[in-house]
Amino acid sequence: MNKTQAIQWATQRGWTQADAKRAFELLDFRQDPDLETLVTALVQFAGPELKKRQSLQAAQLGQVTKKKKLIIQIEANHASQIQQQEAEFAVERSRWCELIAGVYSFANRFGLRDPIIEDLIERYNQTQGQSNAA
Repeated sequence: MNKTQAIQWATQRGWTQADAKRAFELLDFRQDPDLETLVTALVQFAGPELKKRQSLQAAQLGQVTKKKKLIIQIEANHASQIQQQEAEFAVERSRWCELIAGVYSFANRFGLRDPIIEDLIERYNQTQGQSNAA
């Protein structure tokens, strides 16, 4: 039996192709190994080698889970920070709009007219009316 046939034989018995290749790595297929030699190679590989690979896979899975939790936590913190900054920005915008409205009403007495400032004040008053209604 050649190496390809041996790997096919092992995959028919539930082994992955990669594990079968690793298990048969040290066999000399020029000497045409018999079924007992193939089974022995699989059994020797199955013990410590598979246990080692399974523990490595479990460790990797643990790391992935840890990273996913960290990402979720970072996203939650980021969303919280954004909300906090938006609230602070709204307060700051409110202060400035009130200041601008006060200064502009004072300047109106002297004939100053600016459609941009009037639009800003009007939009601010509308948003204030909506937030008060809510």
